[in-house]
Amino acid sequence: MIEVKLHPNRRAILKVLPEATHLAGRVALTQEEAAIIEAAFKKAEAEILASQPHQRAIPHRAMWKAREQGIE
Repeated sequence: MIEVKLHPNRRAILKVLPEATHLAGRVALTQEEAAIIEAAFKKAEAEILASQPHQRAIPHRAMWKAREQGIE
């Protein structure tokens, strides 16, 4: 997601869709729509970072790296 004001074709975008504030791929979004997507991104990130499998993966990676180096 990018702000329209940062897009190289912002003048053409705003000419066709003056209420657009963000773009998600080829989809123009209003400020309200962009806020909903941003909140969903933040919620998903927090859930991923708080999940148990994610927390357990870090020690496993260290363990496999140690085994590769001959340390058990």
